[in-house]
Amino acid sequence: MWARFKKDINAMSISADAILTILVFLIVALHLYRRFRKESLRRTAAPSGPHPHERPHLDPQEVERALEKIDERLEQHRLDYICIRPQAERAKAPWQSKFGGRAYWPRSEPYPEGNDGQRLFLLAQLNLEEIPTLPSLPGLPDSGLLQFFVSDDELLGLPLDMPQPPLEGGTRGNYRVVFHAEVEQDRDRLTQDVPHTRDTTHFPLREEYALTFSRESGLPALADYRFAATGIDLAAMPDEIMDELFDRNEAAGSRIGGYANFTQDDPRHGQPLGAWPLLFQMDSHSSEGVEIMWGDAGVANFFIRPEDLERRDFSRVWYNWDCC
Repeated sequence: MWARFKKDINAMSISADAILTILVFLIVALHLYRRFRKESLRRTAAPSGPHPHERPHLDPQEVERALEKIDERLEQHRLDYICIRPQAERAKAPWQSKFGGRAYWPRSEPYPEGNDGQRLFLLAQLNLEEIPTLPSLPGLPDSGLLQFFVSDDELLGLPLDMPQPPLEGGTRGNYRVVFHAEVEQDRDRLTQDVPHTRDTTHFPLREEYALTFSRESGLPALADYRFAATGIDLAAMPDEIMDELFDRNEAAGSRIGGYANFTQDDPRHGQPLGAWPLLFQMDSHSSEGVEIMWGDAGVANFFIRPEDLERRDFSRVWYNWDCC
């Protein structure tokens, strides 16, 4: 009997060869994904007509000189943004900025529900008094509490069966963006009878994470549809330069404002430039005790029309998320 038990254990053990095979598969998959992203960007930027002839490879010095010239052209398009860093600790007060957990919610107000009548879960809340000013996103309030809610389902509230961007009249998916101009700091007037992300099944995060903020700036991200305004032709770019730009001009990380990041394509293609700037982005994150995962290492974005932001009207925010 012991011999059979030992044999079964050995049969279930993963050999070193199997582990090596898995690692090789992951490396190849990453390489193929990066190649797909570059080709996708090329197709987006490429004009109709015959493909250009294959160009000779460039040496490192030529690549560096070309990148310096591109940086000079991109510099005029640099945008400030607020970098958001989630921390492996809870917010100290219900009205402070955080990802996940229970939402700050006054007893006197009806809690947000989706179109299906189910209560939504808190994705993020941003106490705007804790956030540095952001000139590149005019109209963003400097006080109050901004909250983002989505449903706990396989689509995480994404309205695939509805027109995008949202039509006049407000959000029609299972997500909501709520702004509290006045923040109630009397805990007795707040309710605890709200959903907690710890009770979710499909949600990108389950724990509560406090947030820190810093104002930074970045050059145009290749995946952001506003890159077209730079006049740089990605379709004619040699692979070596494309590789470098793809690595460094990616608007990864959680942020307010600035350029947006995508694992697929920017849904704003076809919209006038500047019509739907990025309001808030939550990126996947897995380090230092913080676990946020949108599908397979994806990212979520919320866009808003400048005129709506000026009016502090968050009823028509455009929500999107995608993954590898």
